[in-house]
Amino acid sequence: MSSADELRQSIAANRAAFRAALESLDGANWEETPSGEEEWTRQRIAQHTIGSERFFAGKIAEAMQGKGPERTPLEIASAQEAVAALEAASADADKVFRYVEDRDLQKPAEQTPGVTLPATVEGVMQQTAVHLAEHTSQLTGGA
Repeated sequence: MSSADELRQSIAANRAAFRAALESLDGANWEETPSGEEEWTRQRIAQHTIGSERFFAGKIAEAMQGKGPERTPLEIASAQEAVAALEAASADADKVFRYVEDRDLQKPAEQTPGVTLPATVEGVMQQTAVHLAEHTSQLTGGA
């Protein structure tokens, strides 16, 4: 079992990698699909991943009987806009994540359908980190 601090560190590290991937796209065709990707454009990958920050935080807030961040539809026109949107979404999510203590990790939490991680606060925090890593790889074409 990871500690709450370790999970926050994992999320932060994977966010930093996602941000770096976005920053590396400056000038790249935003509406093209990355190498090895059939359906999702870079824009769609970014919008989905950034929007998921608030989604996962909402699941954790609900498990802890708190109020999660408001989810708003994202229309991101460029990688530069995506970096700014990531910063805003991360700040909102961190308002929830920072209150998670080790004793909260085993609280039941709704997990995303099809995900094999535990349906606990810990599992949702793990999923947040995994999700960022998966889409970083997708955004960069597996590089």
